[in-house]
Amino acid sequence: MRRIAVVGAGVAGACLVEQLAARVARPCELTVVDGAPVLWRGRAYQPDDADVITNIAAAHMSVRPGDPSHAERWLRARGPGVLDASGLTSRALYGVYLAETLSLTAGRLVDAGWRLRVVREYARGLEPAGESVRVVTAGGRGERFDHVVLCAGPAAPPDPYGLAGVPGWVAVPFPLARTLAAVPADAHVGVLGSGLTAVDIVAGLVARGHRGPIALASRGGVLPSAGAAPAPHPPRHLTLPRLESLAAGRPLTASGLRTLLRAELRSAGVGEEVFHRELALTEPPVDRLRRQLADAAGGGVALAVLRQALHRFAGQAWNLLPEAEQTALWRCHGRAVTSLCCPMPRHRAELMLRLLTSGRLTVLAGLSAVEPGRRGGLDLIARGATCPVDVLFNALNPGAPGDGRAGPVEATLAARCGAAHPLGGLRTDRRTHRVPGVGGAHTGLHALGHPTRGAVLFHFGLPSLVHQSGLVARAVAAGVVSAEARRPRRATRPGTTG
Repeated sequence: MRRIAVVGAGVAGACLVEQLAARVARPCELTVVDGAPVLWRGRAYQPDDADVITNIAAAHMSVRPGDPSHAERWLRARGPGVLDASGLTSRALYGVYLAETLSLTAGRLVDAGWRLRVVREYARGLEPAGESVRVVTAGGRGERFDHVVLCAGPAAPPDPYGLAGVPGWVAVPFPLARTLAAVPADAHVGVLGSGLTAVDIVAGLVARGHRGPIALASRGGVLPSAGAAPAPHPPRHLTLPRLESLAAGRPLTASGLRTLLRAELRSAGVGEEVFHRELALTEPPVDRLRRQLADAAGGGVALAVLRQALHRFAGQAWNLLPEAEQTALWRCHGRAVTSLCCPMPRHRAELMLRLLTSGRLTVLAGLSAVEPGRRGGLDLIARGATCPVDVLFNALNPGAPGDGRAGPVEATLAARCGAAHPLGGLRTDRRTHRVPGVGGAHTGLHALGHPTRGAVLFHFGLPSLVHQSGLVARAVAAGVVSAEARRPRRATRPGTTG
């Protein structure tokens, strides 16, 4: 019986177990290694207030392979009002869906002859040797497995300004039910970061009747784009066959991608000026948001077409690019691509616009320092100006490409195998997410989610995690079949059957 270890039991691990159950036909021994008190829900889907909602509609959040409406059906069965008009639901309830679905899948695996085990410790190290991998836990336990998938999240929240222990600093914002309850209604609130987590915090404050000013502070000052209707047709030029043919025999280049992207926009009747305007990020945040909402309300499809094209670029073209091209593209356009591909729901965009217009919310770009205030609180320093806040929430994305902070397991692997990606995380094979061994040797180690943040542009979000975990599970299933074929058969005596 082949031995499989899943290191990390968050949402990525949940997607992987579902895929293994669907794709690995022969019973195996499956060990889950994670010291977290609650499995499968990750940081984002822990118990919280009902108004802390998902950013993706339930129709796109199924973890069950081959059953895209599984999550939506499960949620609707909970009764009316569980999904809003946009198909969004509470994160806490979605966490219950994950936990219940994985519990049922575990039962099915046991009934099919699998052996399941949970080791309630964090992993301290992974040691590839040949095609097997030794997993060492924080308690010193060491075991060898045939296939290991590293899908652990970040070891600690990002803290680029060294604020740990500073009064007023909220390093981990979730659950918002706990952290926002401690904020006085008239407090001046700062939020470090301006992405989707920052929007969640702002919406949570407003829902609780907060009256004080709110400031989002980041280096770029870029908000998520406003959600729009789907594109009118599937991509015609940015297709995987076209991308692979473009990359055949020579490395894919950013120039070749731009040619396909322009052709995609032209085929949908979208002018190239839309592409340049959205990537330039020269508009003030309030003007950009107002324009995007007006375009969507007027039935415009330009933003939807551009977003679909960039999603296809992120999902299929990114890992065909050489690492030097990836690094250059991310440094030049990373903020714009993230804003477009990770939009906020329309009603959240409308709320943000109202707050910005009224002056209750400000976005500070050019953040260079955060320091303890002379009279308490903290001072946000952006472009030479100081903005004092009473409390500062950490909404930085710990998994963005370019994040050089690696946990101990990832750092040790990168040093041992020479597998560090220049944008963070580990190098992986694009078709299997296998991590290369020393000198590029074949190993039984794969990575998924946060450890692939440089190699896979959008390694987070349910649709991407379901797809990427399917690639890993297919590779593991092939390894199980191959090992079975190599296993010596017992000889039979004459006159008997095997």
